[in-house]
Formats: sequence, C-alpha cells, structure tokens
Amino acid sequence: MDENYRDRLIELLRKMRGESGSEQVISWRTLARNLDIPQSTLQSYVAGDKLPEIEQREKIAKGLKWTREELDAYLEDRILEPTKSIDEICREIRTVRDIDDLERIARVTLAQLTRMAKSL
Repeated sequence: MDENYRDRLIELLRKMRGESGSEQVISWRTLARNLDIPQSTLQSYVAGDKLPEIEQREKIAKGLKWTREELDAYLEDRILEPTKSIDEICREIRTVRDIDDLERIARVTLAQLTRMAKSL
C-alpha cells in the first residue's frame, strides 16, 4: 500500500476517536474496545507501523457504518463503482429515515463529487 493509504487510515482512525474538534475525544482503549481490535494493534496502525488485514478492515468499516468495500475505496482513494442504477438509488434514498444513513449517503455523494471535480 502507498503512503496515501496509510495517511488516510491514520486520519480516519483519529476522526473515529473524535480528534476532529467538535466531538468528544475517546481513549484509544475505548476505540479499540468499540472496534473489537486489540489496542496495541490499533496503535500500530496510527503509528504507521502496520496496516490492517481484511478482518480488521471489516471491523473498522462496521464502526463507521460503512461496508468494507467502501472503506477500501476510501483508503485507496478510488471511486467505488455503483452496482445499482441511479433510479434505484434515488428510490432507496427517498425511503431513508435514519439520520446516520442519510449522513452516510451525503458523505459518499460528497466524496464522489469531489473526485469527479478533481478529474475535470
């Protein structure tokens, strides 16, 4: 994996911990417990000494309410190709009532638009 992958992982873990400013910061121990990953393993990711295997990426993705495929695409800075038509996606979005799901949709949409804008 490249340095960008490692940097994006570190940034993401710090955000999950609440270091982005507005959220309450939790301890690395608490985050590790929430993700069901040993604290020493989590800290080795943040130190840039190690990258997560597929099982740990599944756990990190679950903690973000993402799929592992979404996490991998984010870490690799690539666009995740849709498996549904735009009409199907729009119909599903109209039925969403959970704020966390809407937030996830907005985050994915913004990431897609940002990547598209950079390619212009």
